[in-house]
Amino acid sequence: MLIVDDEAEMRAYLRDLLGPDYHRAAVADADAALDRLRDRSFDLVLCDASLPAGGGKKLCRAIREDDDLRHLPILLLTARPNGERAGDSLNVGADAYVSKPFDPSELQARVENLIGIRQIVQDRVRLPDWMAPEAETTVSSEEEAFLESLNDVVTAHIDNSNFGVDWLADEMDLSARHLRRRIKDATGLSASGFIRTRRLQRAAALLRQDADTVSDVAAAVGYRDPSYFSRLFRETFGCPPTEYAAQEAPEDPDMGP
Repeated sequence: MLIVDDEAEMRAYLRDLLGPDYHRAAVADADAALDRLRDRSFDLVLCDASLPAGGGKKLCRAIREDDDLRHLPILLLTARPNGERAGDSLNVGADAYVSKPFDPSELQARVENLIGIRQIVQDRVRLPDWMAPEAETTVSSEEEAFLESLNDVVTAHIDNSNFGVDWLADEMDLSARHLRRRIKDATGLSASGFIRTRRLQRAAALLRQDADTVSDVAAAVGYRDPSYFSRLFRETFGCPPTEYAAQEAPEDPDMGP
């Protein structure tokens, strides 16, 4: 990922925070960011929205106007409290935002959502047949059996907002540390990211089945806050749940004149 922030201390902090899971490069301004993006391939841009001289918005617009870069997910860090006027960030081409001061675990989850989960859901990579029927199986029989058991446990508790990694580890009869390592090796995701993936995939299935409301779908997959659910869904599928449902809904049959 490319980190763009004019404060050296923040650049160093973000590099350290995201270091264990990602290769990171960091620059101080929009011009340097564009040079770096055109020089090598990246999977995500993490940018401070408050770069001097409107640099954050400038960078977003430049990426979206460049045919070679426009596919890149952009995550903006904004100083607006509680995401106030966060729509401004999305209007300039960002895929998501995190308000400062941020919870490190939230930022890590948002990064994973935009890189790992989006790739899995949209491109159907590194998954066995039971998660992506169109994909070829690329895992051993032992690993597939582990993932199938994992999937069964998550599915059984998918509507419970309290279900998390420790609970999953107990039911899989593994330590949380061992579980995290096995899931990471098998899918490339963190354990919490795996659970989040299954929740979002189930949500998409419910929307395709013409579920009643976004709130109903959010509750059915364990999200108490429909707004937060909608934000994660948009980051993963590239559109809000309501728009996704409209796109996926079957057309009315032609009843003739």
